[in-house]
Amino acid sequence: MTPAREESIAAAPGAPPRRAPGLPVYLTPAEVVVRTGFAMQTLANWRARKVGPPYLKVGARVRYDEAELYAWMRSQPTTSA
Repeated sequence: MTPAREESIAAAPGAPPRRAPGLPVYLTPAEVVVRTGFAMQTLANWRARKVGPPYLKVGARVRYDEAELYAWMRSQPTTSA
């Protein structure tokens, strides 16, 4: 592959990495905070108490499966005032 061709298929600077269709998307805690509005400390507290959305650790890094995160959010009971 020529260098010009390699440049044309690389993700644009600052763009999210390209993902293969059908593969799970793993989010960092910071990405979960942005997408859900949960506080970073809340996520850490939930992990310590073994409650909250499912997560996995890759070495020392915490990751949340995007599909499982949203499934967990949908499964939470809601109440109205």
